[in-house]
Amino acid sequence: MEPEPTPGERLRTRVADGPVVVPGVYDALSALIAKRAGFEAVFVSGFSVSATQLGLRDLGLLSPTEMRDVVTNVATASGLSVIADADTGYGGPLNVRRAVREFEQAGAAGILLEDKAWPPRPGQDPILPVEEHADTIRVACEARRRGLFVIARTDACPVEGVDKAIERCREYAEAGADALWLEAPSSKAELARVADELSGHTLVVNIVERGVTPQLTRSELVELGFGVIISPVTGLLAAAQAMTEAFKELAGGTTAAVVDRMLPFAEMAELMATHDDEAR
Repeated sequence: MEPEPTPGERLRTRVADGPVVVPGVYDALSALIAKRAGFEAVFVSGFSVSATQLGLRDLGLLSPTEMRDVVTNVATASGLSVIADADTGYGGPLNVRRAVREFEQAGAAGILLEDKAWPPRPGQDPILPVEEHADTIRVACEARRRGLFVIARTDACPVEGVDKAIERCREYAEAGADALWLEAPSSKAELARVADELSGHTLVVNIVERGVTPQLTRSELVELGFGVIISPVTGLLAAAQAMTEAFKELAGGTTAAVVDRMLPFAEMAELMATHDDEAR
């Protein structure tokens, strides 16, 4: 009898089978809602977890333990393939190695490592030297024990230009990254160029509503050559808007005007009961 594939192996197989859309989640409930909608993978972003846990922007204040705990809850509740945002790996090689091992133990299928200097400091180059991040990717790939899917992200495009960002991606692929995420292409033409120049690699595109990168359709992005489409804050922004409207009505005396836009309590209980049954 063959052993069950690990979360990383399942994600790698799924990505190889064809394009996958990955919504961002920030807790077990949002992961259950994503599962109910039919998604096979989710992304736990530092921005969303910082917003919901600390009420702060993503300023590098989240500890790896806090992120790991959220990933554990998401993976346990949903059973989906979970991609974890690990910033720059939380420090030097030993920190990166420990982060990889702990995220794997938490049930993560993939990990994102970015080359942005974090937290930013006055007078400091906002982007890490390419060799430094390539070493981080190399260490992460060597440290994994359960087939963790390693995504290398570069934020160099707005700082150094698209040519340098593409060169960085090639270096990160050489270091062993399973997928490449070039952040902030600002037009469809730039997206097409990135996909063309990095053809042959698994490419990730980040779609943020009202963000820098144009919000193309799934079919358009797939046609260009992107295999993983991440929408990291769709759920967070939608939830924040819904709560803003509901709480405004409640402050006025009643939620009657927005109750039709709320999930019925019984349906919420059913959603959680389904998870409870699967967990037994």
